Amino acid sequence: VNGSSNNQLNFPFDVARDPNSGALYISDSWNHRIMSYFVNASSGTVVAGGSGPGTNNSQLNYPIGIYLDLPSNSLFIANYNSNNVVR
Repeated sequence: VNGSSNNQLNFPFDVARDPNSGALYISDSWNHRIMSYFVNASSGTVVAGGSGPGTNNSQLNYPIGIYLDLPSNSLFIANYNSNNVVR
C-alpha cells in the first residue's frame, strides 16, 4: 500500500542490508526519505530525509540509490533531483 506512514512506502527504489544488525535500508523515493526496517517489525524508522523534497541538510529530493559502507558505518544516498550524493 502506497503511503507516507512509517509502515508504508511510496515508490521504493533500492535496498541495502546491514549484515551486522540485520537492518534493511530502503530508499523511499516519492516520500523523499530513507527508511530502516528490522525483520518482523511492523513499522520502520526514518533515517534520512522525510521532511519533504528540498536541498537543506535535513532533506532529500527523490533519493534512488543507496550504498552502505560498513568500514565507515556510512550510508551513501544518490539524491536524484538534487544531482548529488549525500552521506
